[in-house]
Amino acid sequence: MKNINSLTLKTFLVGICFLSLSLNSETSAQSVDTEGRLTTSNWMILGPFRQPKGCGNSTEELLENYIAPTGMVCLTPEVGDELEYDSFLASSSGYEGPLSDLFLPVWRVFDDSSEDGFQDLSNDPGNTCASGEDGVCQNFLSYLVTYIEYTGEAEKNIELCFMINGGVKVWLDEDMIFARSGCDKPSECVRIPVTISKGAHRIAIASFTAEESARMSLSMFDGELKVLPSHPDWTFHGKERPESMGNLPCPELTSPIKSLACQLGEDGKFNLTWENPFDANQDQVIELSLNGETINSFLGDTTEHSIPAEDFDLKEGLRACLLNQSGHEVCCELEPYSPVTQLGCSGGPNGSLQVVWKNPDHAIASSPIWVFLDGDLIQQLEGTIEQTVIPRETLEGTVEQVCIQNESDQEVCCESGMTDTQGRIRGQAWLALGPYQFQVECNGRDLSDRLLENFVAPSSIVCQYPQAGDPMPYNVNAAFSTAYWGPLDLDNRPVWRFFDDGTTEDSDLNFRADAGHADVISSPDGQMGFVATYIEYLGAEPAEVTLCLGIGDSGQVWFDDQLVFNRYECGERMDCEYQVELPVQPGVHRILIGVFNAFDDWGARVSLRRNGEPILDLPEAFSEWVFLGRVKPDVNFPCSTGVPEQCGNGEDDDGDTLYDCEDPDCFEAAECHARPVFKRGDVDGNGKLELTDPINNLSYQFLGTFQTDCLDALDFDDNGRIELTDPISNLSFQFLGTAPPAPPGKDSCGTDWSDDEVGCEVSHTNCN
Repeated sequence: MKNINSLTLKTFLVGICFLSLSLNSETSAQSVDTEGRLTTSNWMILGPFRQPKGCGNSTEELLENYIAPTGMVCLTPEVGDELEYDSFLASSSGYEGPLSDLFLPVWRVFDDSSEDGFQDLSNDPGNTCASGEDGVCQNFLSYLVTYIEYTGEAEKNIELCFMINGGVKVWLDEDMIFARSGCDKPSECVRIPVTISKGAHRIAIASFTAEESARMSLSMFDGELKVLPSHPDWTFHGKERPESMGNLPCPELTSPIKSLACQLGEDGKFNLTWENPFDANQDQVIELSLNGETINSFLGDTTEHSIPAEDFDLKEGLRACLLNQSGHEVCCELEPYSPVTQLGCSGGPNGSLQVVWKNPDHAIASSPIWVFLDGDLIQQLEGTIEQTVIPRETLEGTVEQVCIQNESDQEVCCESGMTDTQGRIRGQAWLALGPYQFQVECNGRDLSDRLLENFVAPSSIVCQYPQAGDPMPYNVNAAFSTAYWGPLDLDNRPVWRFFDDGTTEDSDLNFRADAGHADVISSPDGQMGFVATYIEYLGAEPAEVTLCLGIGDSGQVWFDDQLVFNRYECGERMDCEYQVELPVQPGVHRILIGVFNAFDDWGARVSLRRNGEPILDLPEAFSEWVFLGRVKPDVNFPCSTGVPEQCGNGEDDDGDTLYDCEDPDCFEAAECHARPVFKRGDVDGNGKLELTDPINNLSYQFLGTFQTDCLDALDFDDNGRIELTDPISNLSFQFLGTAPPAPPGKDSCGTDWSDDEVGCEVSHTNCN
């Protein structure tokens, strides 16, 4: 019996132990989840408060007081505690949670309907703004508090492991131990090392979010082991404030300075203005640092200060910071002194040069501006001036460079645009075509009429509004020139290209040095070339403009489709030797120049002047004139040569790129009805140029098996003879890309106006 009682007692004691372990296990499950994260029942909550930026606050904004006039620093709340709150003083814009009987914000039990280790703030039933029109409370802030207790004798180094969406502030007792702005959703917890002393402690969290889902979790680590409630040195009190929890030290509440602005004054001083928090007073101190060095301090309600110019160097940039008793700085920066921008030069009155520019935003009168002419200092101006005039006597001829420099130590020079400072249009603005060869005479006679001949037939130069790469079909037998020596396109046609005499920024156009003219330098005959450029006039009314031309030897100028200058003369070019008055309408215009040369001096100088002053290529902010240069604008240009189409000479007389009977002007002409039309090279007249055409040509010449009523179609080069070279040239064109057939060509039906023995009796069927 004694043994039985002993066994029963042992069994009873073992049962008690198991019951105790079971109860401890339930307590553990209620305090943390299986990963050691504090469960929902451990937290009390205050909120939500509306605030403008959600998780998008800056660090400075994050540190402001959102529950003023109360502060979170020293609150140790219990469920049901009320909060004194004024949205006019606080950085939040309103309170959206449950209210007490006195209509004040109140601390309450947090409940997101789960007991896991993640707290979902968007599922908080006290979040009344979740019932808004969008069903979601965005841009809100909530505070959560829990209590823990450490009973060990020695201080303990642990880590608090937070995982939270959006911005966050964390306090351990009265110390803010972590703050993070931004809308991140971290995949791992943030570990915050802290030292815990014996006693009860408060953990408080402020959660900023702009997301529908605002979640957080907290666990604690002792080394690599999670601190669990079963650990003998730790107790998780959760939302129950422990009796041993004393009042937290509550320092005088001070919020960071709200904003700081800085700018340079006209007197050169660095002026600072700022807005103090609601709780600022004279007993506090504000410290001012400049570029990291403390330079001054003032009473806590001061709102402005000026730093004398002699106390700083703007070349290095400025960073001013203010620090009050909140412990958080607010700063502003001024970039290093910037150079002037948009510098431009234009002709001024009486032959002077007008220089205009834009100063940086923080330019001040006491910071000088220096003007340099070809490297020499000629003027010093106040730092707020944005234009000057350089007198004609100071210029002393051609000016290579005008530069402006301020205290940034960086100079800005007149843009190397399409003109030099005298208004002459630089080489980089021109397209070129040529050279062509022609027979020249220099015997003192006026041969200007000779320049009116078509040197580029069957094309016409009058209505050419080219861009780089445009072809110019050419037939030496139809043109007044005797050869073409320039670059060709893939179809062996003359082509427009960039003018390049090796010094494209020079305003002296040297045709003999142009890369495309090298092959003709040794030619005994004269040479000719064409250049074209585009300008735009932005004015509202027509302008009277003078075209200044220095040309060697002879030349002609078209402004749009009008021939405005034509002179045959052998001699050297001079600057502005010839002056042509032009009425210029608002819009885009083409200047096209033909330059004819007999001797060494082969080139041109071209400029535009208005009221006697040169028109320069300036930034649009300063000028009504835009030099478009080589870039053809996307506009339709009018074109009229003033000469009617002659329907039997094989030329494009009216400049519309249509020849003789293919031009609508000739549709009713008797010549076009009297003569058959055909496509040259299309031997069988089926409308296509193909291998059977040269074969039929050979059959006609050597076998007599092919007959035709239009022999002109067989005369590929229009030399007036049907011979072996015709089918060979036809084959070469089709398969090697050599010279195309003579006019009217392979693509358009036309008439052969050549005076030879080869003719066409019947039109091709496909041309009827």
